[in-house]
Amino acid sequence: MPQFAVPLLGALGLDALVRSQESADVLWKKFKKVMIIMAGLLVVVAGFYFTASYKSENDAMIQQRFVQMASRGQQTPQAQQQATELASSLMERLAGRPAVDLRQRPVANFHTDSPGNGAHRPLSEG
Repeated sequence: MPQFAVPLLGALGLDALVRSQESADVLWKKFKKVMIIMAGLLVVVAGFYFTASYKSENDAMIQQRFVQMASRGQQTPQAQQQATELASSLMERLAGRPAVDLRQRPVANFHTDSPGNGAHRPLSEG
């Protein structure tokens, strides 16, 4: 609705300005008054935008689900830490903040010999 109403109000205001019979001084005073009001409104809206946290009570639950999915049932501390880092990075990206670069820290890739046996070995050992 605002996508339609704002341009319509602008067009109606411009039409009223063009068809007005008032002097240029009176019109200029009205225009300055409107611009000051709009600038104030813009400052208030921008202040709210930059100070709002945009977090909900479900963020912790979503992050915990990311951790569970990323760890794939592995209960090792290293797998849990990697999953937690991944979930934190994803939540930061969803919130629009720059993510932590996970490439800065070396992370070993692990491969399980067979599902459920708990034997882990680094991929580099073959």
